[in-house]
Amino acid sequence: MSRTAHILIVICIFSLFAVFINGCQTQSIATEAGRNWKVLSPIGKHVYGMTTAVIDNKIHLLGGVHGKDWTDPSNFHQVYDPSLDRWELRAPIPDPNGGIGWGMASVCNGRIYLFGGGSGPGLEGSARVWVYEPATDEWSRLSDMPVERINGAAVTAGDYIYIFGGHRDHTPPTDELTSAYKYDPATDSYERVANMPETGSFITRGFYKGYIYAISGLEHEWLGQSGEPQINYVYGQGVLKYDVAADSWTKLNIPRIRQRTYTLTQLCSNSAMGSKLFVLGGKPPEGQRTNLAAYFDMESETFTQVEPMPKGRCCGSGAVVGDKIYVSGGFWADVADVYDCTETWGFPFGEND
Repeated sequence: MSRTAHILIVICIFSLFAVFINGCQTQSIATEAGRNWKVLSPIGKHVYGMTTAVIDNKIHLLGGVHGKDWTDPSNFHQVYDPSLDRWELRAPIPDPNGGIGWGMASVCNGRIYLFGGGSGPGLEGSARVWVYEPATDEWSRLSDMPVERINGAAVTAGDYIYIFGGHRDHTPPTDELTSAYKYDPATDSYERVANMPETGSFITRGFYKGYIYAISGLEHEWLGQSGEPQINYVYGQGVLKYDVAADSWTKLNIPRIRQRTYTLTQLCSNSAMGSKLFVLGGKPPEGQRTNLAAYFDMESETFTQVEPMPKGRCCGSGAVVGDKIYVSGGFWADVADVYDCTETWGFPFGEND
C-alpha cells in the first residue's frame, strides 16, 4: 500500500472519530438537560402580529393578521391551556373596524388590558383601550389613550401600567413615538411620564425589581409607499432601562448576541421567567428568519443564548407559563407561510439553566 493511501486512511479514521465524539457530546448534553422543544396542539386560527397576555396560567392571543395582507387584522381571541394542550376561542375583540394588529396588552389585577394597535383594514393607528374580564368572558371599553399607538409596549408595574414606544400608524413615513404614559386602572386615567431616550418598536419588555427593561427590535422603522421595508431600517441596540420610582430612563449599551426584529416575544406581556426576559426567533438584518433563542438576565444585565428552536420563525407569540415557554403563530419565512405555521412549541426552561 502506498504512503498516500496510508495517509488517507489515517485521515478518514480521525474524521470518523471526531464525528463520533461530537455526536456523543451532543447526545450527552441533551440527555443531561432532559429537555427538548416539543410540538404541541396546533393553533386554531393562523395569525401573526397579535399581542399576547397570560392570565390564570392560560395564554391569550389577541387579534393579529389572518392572511397575507398584513394591513388587515382580525378580532380573534384565542386561548391556549398548557395543562390540557388545548386551544379554544373566547369573546372576540369588539373593535369597531373589525380587528386589531400589533396592539399592546398587559395584565393587571386579574384583567387583561389591550391598548391601541392597528385597527381594521389599512392598519389605522388606534387610541382605543379595552379591558377583558376572564370570569365573564366580556370586553369593556375604557378611556382612550392620549395618542394613537401601534407596536409599542405596555408593562404592569405594581398597580399601574406603563405604555411607551411604537408609532402612531403604519402610513409612511411612520410617526415614531418617544412619549410614555402611566395608566391607572383604578381611575381609568393617564399621567405623562419621562420620555424614552430614543424611539423603539417591536419591543420585548419586562418588569423586575423596580425597573422596566425594553429590548427594541427596531429603533427606526421607515416604510415605503408599498409598505415594504426600506434600507434605512435601523435595528435596535442595547437595552432601555426605566426606573419606575425615579421616573427616568437609561440606555444600557449591552452587546446583543444578534440584532433581531419581528421576534416571537415582541408583543407579549409575559415573556419573562424570574429575571430571564426571553427573546425568541425573529428577523436579523441579513433577512433570513432565525431559530435563535436567548434571554436577557435582568439581574446581571447580560444576554445568554440557549437551545435553538426547531426552525426559524417570526412575528408570532412567545409566552411563559410556569417554568415553560410556549411559541405559537407567526410565520416561517414570509407572510404567505402563515397558513402553514400552525405548530405550537413548548420548552421547559428552568430557573437554574
